Amino acid sequence: MKTALKWTGITLLAAAACSAVFGRKRLFRKRDAEKSGARDADTLDLIAQGIKLRAEDFNGLYEGLYQAAQNRTGLSPDAYEEWCGRVQQTDDPDFRRAFFSRFSKADTENESLCREKFALLLSCIDAAGIARERESMTVYTVDAAMQRAYFSADGEKLRIGAGYTVIKSAWLCGDKVIEYGMAVPGTISL
Repeated sequence: MKTALKWTGITLLAAAACSAVFGRKRLFRKRDAEKSGARDADTLDLIAQGIKLRAEDFNGLYEGLYQAAQNRTGLSPDAYEEWCGRVQQTDDPDFRRAFFSRFSKADTENESLCREKFALLLSCIDAAGIARERESMTVYTVDAAMQRAYFSADGEKLRIGAGYTVIKSAWLCGDKVIEYGMAVPGTISL
């Protein structure tokens, strides 16, 4: 009986020790995951700040990236690849390092991964405070803000109070136009 109690005690102690070890490993994994998540958030913040500081460097790519992300019938990675190319040309090594830790031209080799990267880059653009101004293929009555952010396809200045169909959305950072949009007078029938 003493031997059985002794072995039961030893077994319980061993079980408690194993539980403590596994619990500690689980705690370390949780801490590592939290640190990794914090590093990811820091990296994405650095990317967003880099985009905000260099918003004009990516002029002409915002709407193209957005449209590529929305297109579910085919993959069009041109704007994404051009983002990578333009980042490579920046003079900020911290921004480049952060950007290329999350994005790469090689991402375009896998369509589902590429679409995830489109969405992630668009979220970084949003975090930078850069937003798409109006929906394309929609008719708007021109106000002062639209007149400032859009050009007419025929080269004329938009007329306040007139109806125009947006054919390419503008992108703004606050009141600053980052990428001009384009509109045509009247309504377009599809």
